[in-house]
Amino acid sequence: MKYEVKRELYYWNKPGERKYQILEDTNGTYFAVHNVHNIELPAEVLLYSQQQNDIVQILEQGKWIVTEYLDNYQPVIIRSSCDYYEDLGVSQYNKFFKQHGNCQHYYNRIANSHIDFMKSTGWCFTDRTGTNIMVNNNYTDFKIIDVMSLAPVKESQALPVAPFFVPNRWEKALAHKQGMIMPNLINIKELVYNIHD
Repeated sequence: MKYEVKRELYYWNKPGERKYQILEDTNGTYFAVHNVHNIELPAEVLLYSQQQNDIVQILEQGKWIVTEYLDNYQPVIIRSSCDYYEDLGVSQYNKFFKQHGNCQHYYNRIANSHIDFMKSTGWCFTDRTGTNIMVNNNYTDFKIIDVMSLAPVKESQALPVAPFFVPNRWEKALAHKQGMIMPNLINIKELVYNIHD
């Protein structure tokens, strides 16, 4: 495919290094991640991403990994590293996660999506946080996006609850300063992927 670069975005702690691009061609808009670690994804991962699931669709790989562009989506948790989002979605986040049932359902859905991906491909997203999950504006659809954290599965893995809701450093959450709540995560059972199952 031949693309036109519509916008360039920069990784938050390496301001001089180009990291992301928004691309366009005659068929639509796409998101590209600079493949700085020269990750080579197997056919199983590419095929899985084309199916109906919660994983971002991966279209091409090479010097750049090109994925679908999730229009009207944004990360569940927005940190200062994502300063290219104009609307932080704090009110939507608070409204959705004030209900414990929504917290439970969201965690189960995302954790099970990670587990199904591992079982199906033998690969995993190693950076499993709410900053790497895109959500639409009414929280009915989620997509796991951090293709640069993909790696082969080597061992059984727990999927802790808190990182899906709270940044590693809560005080660095851009939205925290604008009223993002701390959800009640009590009684949400942590899920585990067992490599021997």
